[in-house]
Amino acid sequence: MADKDQLPPYMATVDRVTRAAITLIPFLLALVAFASTMAGTDFWGHLRFGLDMLETKRFIYSDPYSYLSIPGTWVNHEWLTEVIFALAYRAGDTWGLVALKFLIALGTLLILHRYVSRLQMPLLAHLGLLSLTVVGLMRAFATARPHMMTVPCFTLTVLILTRAVDRPRSLYLLIPIFIFWTNAHGGFMAGMAVVLLWAVSRSVVLVSRKAEGRAIPWRDLWHLWLPVALTVLATLINPYGPGLWSFLLRTATVPRPEITEWQPITVYRGFSLIYGTLLLFTAWGLLHRPTALAPSLRVVYLAVAALPLLAVRHLMLFAVAGPIITAPALAAACPPLSWTKRWTALTALILSLGISVALCVSFLQTPKAPRSRADDWAFPEDAVAFLAEADVEANLATPFNWGEYVLWHLGPEIQVSLDGRRETVYSEERYEVALALYTGKGEWDRLLRDWPTDLVLVERSTPAYNLMSLHPGWTCIYEDELAAIYGRRDGEFAGLSVAQR
Repeated sequence: MADKDQLPPYMATVDRVTRAAITLIPFLLALVAFASTMAGTDFWGHLRFGLDMLETKRFIYSDPYSYLSIPGTWVNHEWLTEVIFALAYRAGDTWGLVALKFLIALGTLLILHRYVSRLQMPLLAHLGLLSLTVVGLMRAFATARPHMMTVPCFTLTVLILTRAVDRPRSLYLLIPIFIFWTNAHGGFMAGMAVVLLWAVSRSVVLVSRKAEGRAIPWRDLWHLWLPVALTVLATLINPYGPGLWSFLLRTATVPRPEITEWQPITVYRGFSLIYGTLLLFTAWGLLHRPTALAPSLRVVYLAVAALPLLAVRHLMLFAVAGPIITAPALAAACPPLSWTKRWTALTALILSLGISVALCVSFLQTPKAPRSRADDWAFPEDAVAFLAEADVEANLATPFNWGEYVLWHLGPEIQVSLDGRRETVYSEERYEVALALYTGKGEWDRLLRDWPTDLVLVERSTPAYNLMSLHPGWTCIYEDELAAIYGRRDGEFAGLSVAQR
């Protein structure tokens, strides 16, 4: 493209407007993509636990919300995010949480934009890369959950690794990141795995100099591994010390067939399409300009690209790491395009205007968030209101997806049997006992026989509804189109009036 100083004044203006409009498109897309915020199954518990810690001003090791938990065994590895959620909620109610989500999402996108801009990547490639990143992050920011803290932390980690190839001292920046990350979300383990993989790969490259007749660069290895070792030690700064690593390593490989986000991305067509598009785009640059990337970064790219094949929730990691690692190769591989034509500017402006209108419509139609009902999650609002009006204290058997919604509204007076915290608060035996009631498998009623269960909350579309309706020792005390509540026939709650709604 000709130098801007040689362009007529009006063409230079068109060029500037075009670039500004196209640069803005990924941010407008992000606002549209992340505008709606749903209350996920775990949201309610995270907010309640954070508010509890703010109120008591102490860390809580014993769970007060479940009658199946063992005192003193709660491993709340997301406590810092929960406190941040509670502060945002106190500051602005649910809109405070939405604002926090947008701050994290747009902040991450701004970091990526600045990084890509410095590479002088052609504008079309710039637009495509950041837009694909936004689409890849849609699932991560659909709800307000601690795992969204992993997105900026992982982004900064990969950026530091790309810089450390030439400036190893920048690795010391990992230390404060991992202190925060370790207490915010268990995703720090993926970050640490990437750091160690990069460090080993980089060490192999450095040591290979010996094969070329050079001395082993002990000083370079020292400057590489010292900050990495300090970063590993920094992860011990948490309420559980080394016990957190032991717990997470023990539970990270536990199969979770009942949780959709832990299934391979190949199970979901929509997410597979997003993943495949991002993979093809980034791999194209890597194959066309392989010398633009250090060997250690190529190893990291391959590892991160494989993660979504294990679980769809890892798509967010590839959505930020893939573009960061391959951006230099893409910048070198993509041919420069001229953006000084009037029709190009007009197209970009129309596209920006269309996205802006879509944003306004989406914002105006979005109800107060987070919502308690969504296509993927429907919560027993009426059933919980019935129990709240009855003002009872009881042990309530709850489905996995409803446990934290119940404890947010009714705890700790009403204690739940099961919720989304899984291994962090329940032993494997107790978790399986509580889950069996709702799957109807094996000794499905063991929770009713061996544990002091007073009430049972079931979703009508599950086998538990039919099983409880036929159980001779239990009677229905409440029912609506979504949920039903059962009490023991000879129990103190059998006298509660039956409500048909």
